[in-house]
Amino acid sequence: MQRTITITFDDDPTDSRYPDIANLAWMLARALPVKNFHVSHDGHTSSSELNQRWDTYEREATWT
Repeated sequence: MQRTITITFDDDPTDSRYPDIANLAWMLARALPVKNFHVSHDGHTSSSELNQRWDTYEREATWT
């Protein structure tokens, strides 16, 4: 059975925060014991912008 969760914001997140929110949704879904899932965005931000933000996390992370 396929299930869907939709996240809707009353206030429009800024263009700089939207990729963070989309990637957070992906990270949370990834932490669940579910093998196959898909996170999609509303189309206002390109997939390349979301991927660029993901690359930024890697550069900014401080691992000790």
